Amino acid sequence: SRRQGGGRPDGCVAIAMSLVHEVVGKAVPSGWRHGAEYRSEESSVFRIGELVLVRRSDGTMAFAVVVRVREDGRYDVAVDNASPKPHEKTKCEARVLGKVAPHAASEVLGQAGGDEEGALCLRLVEEVEGRRRLAERAVAGVVREIEEVKRQME
Repeated sequence: SRRQGGGRPDGCVAIAMSLVHEVVGKAVPSGWRHGAEYRSEESSVFRIGELVLVRRSDGTMAFAVVVRVREDGRYDVAVDNASPKPHEKTKCEARVLGKVAPHAASEVLGQAGGDEEGALCLRLVEEVEGRRRLAERAVAGVVREIEEVKRQME
């Protein structure tokens, strides 16, 4: 059941992931626009389990989830929830995937969850993710400063 362990942080992650899998394969809302609800850029970085957008062969956009990060920087994504094994698009470059904005992900996943516990877990996961992004930027800034000091010392 999706509810198992919902009171624990790891249970909230499990609930959030089950919500992600509920929307995989569904069409992206027609009102979504590049730069507002999502963006596609060569420099985007994705994680396993992240909700992304992928273009279907008919040209429409659908939700997918990252299932593998390859050593060469490309990604494999599940494009549906077929059982026992989902269909995948493999070796996708970052520029062909859409990075979903946090507010848009919360909206679509909240609609999939439709209850207070799911919404609470999504907010918790979103806050943790926001803090992780801030920490990554801070670390990157420190690394740049260290590299600059090294250059000045040479």
